[in-house]
Amino acid sequence: MNVGQLIQRLSAFPADMPVVLAARDEPAGDYEVMTVARQRMAHDPTYDDLGERVWHYESDSLRRCDPAREVVFLDFEGRSAGVVDAVVTVAALETGGQA
Repeated sequence: MNVGQLIQRLSAFPADMPVVLAARDEPAGDYEVMTVARQRMAHDPTYDDLGERVWHYESDSLRRCDPAREVVFLDFEGRSAGVVDAVVTVAALETGGQA
């Protein structure tokens, strides 16, 4: 996503809404923003004194977290294209081809 696309997507949200960046254990490297979405998350004030604002998914929030609220969530994974159902024979799975 380029700067223009990011600005366009962010402009759809209220200016005072927090922006949270996804953090996952991934191979070394920096990743491009692929999705901008509205997400309910809870702020964890534990690390505020260290200059970090940590957020958790609403379902993962801990007792010490502030009440969940909507945030803009930036993620480096694109949206799923969906699932395609298919019947695949065991032989095709074993050989990597189609049987």
